Amino acid sequence: MARDWSLDDTKDDIYLFEQFPENIRVNIDTAISSTAVTDELERAILHVRHNAQSIGIDHYSVLREIEDQLEVLTNRALVLESRAKVLDNQEQKLVARVGDLKALLANRESQGAASDIEKQIAYQDLYSELENSQELLAFLEYQRAVLVVVQKQLALQKTELELECERVNLPYEIVEKIMKQRSPANMSLAARTLLARTLLSKLLQSTANTSKEMDLAKEVAKTMESRTTQQIPISLQAFAGITKTEKQRAFLNKQYYVRAGIVPDPRNMKEPIALDILIQGSDNIELLAGWYRQLNYDPDNTKSQLVEFTIRPKEVGQSTLIVDFYYEQSWLKTIKLQFESIPQGARARSSHQES
Repeated sequence: MARDWSLDDTKDDIYLFEQFPENIRVNIDTAISSTAVTDELERAILHVRHNAQSIGIDHYSVLREIEDQLEVLTNRALVLESRAKVLDNQEQKLVARVGDLKALLANRESQGAASDIEKQIAYQDLYSELENSQELLAFLEYQRAVLVVVQKQLALQKTELELECERVNLPYEIVEKIMKQRSPANMSLAARTLLARTLLSKLLQSTANTSKEMDLAKEVAKTMESRTTQQIPISLQAFAGITKTEKQRAFLNKQYYVRAGIVPDPRNMKEPIALDILIQGSDNIELLAGWYRQLNYDPDNTKSQLVEFTIRPKEVGQSTLIVDFYYEQSWLKTIKLQFESIPQGARARSSHQES
């Protein structure tokens, strides 16, 4: 059955239009200025930009879009402020004139009916001017109401941009939370930067479902790819391996150790250096003791120098480990380790098949 959207027939016939229901009117603070738009949104943008630049992201397309929209909102706010001043000025003059006219008419009426035709005409002129002035005031009230609605729209757009900045900043907040929970307190700034960049890349790759998230993922990927552009003033032979795996297979819920390190080269590496080693695993691998180690190279130690990570396969399937070696935020080498994770019960069957 079609809904009847007509006015209530029981209402008094003197009412032509229906008032907009108060409970539907949007209650938004319209005290918004161009300064507030600029200052508050620029503060939010700078916050996100700082987080992006802290891991080497200098060009972020989403922030450029927000900055463009900020410029548009600021200009609109300036126009609305100018319009509000004009309305205030017009309204003040009209209110003052209406008051004067009412006083003049009251004075004339107190003197009784005018017999002089000129006085009657003057009285009618004052009355007509009063009506016109009151009509102009009503029109100004309409313009004021429109201005308030437009200010509400501007306030909503400002809030929307603030929320967009908040959404864009969420990946950094999540990465920082992980860093605080699982990173050693003595981790160097360079290592923290590398780890944050790696975590952010992994987070975005796993959750990027909007064009803006994919844009950030691309920016992070570019930053990761550009790490090879610097000339590294050292030469080393790096290695990594998993202990006790059986023919590239590992059993579920069993702990394994990943050892990564370097073979000393006394001819080219004569000074102590600190290397940052990060490990990443596929989703079916659990890292039990963190993903970062610092290897302090000792040139006087002729044996292989290494660090150790602990992992545990948690789901069946192909498993991958990525071990990255860094020196002062510059990438040195990546080693990829792959194996198959299988159930514990497969040990006996595999042994029987191979015998």
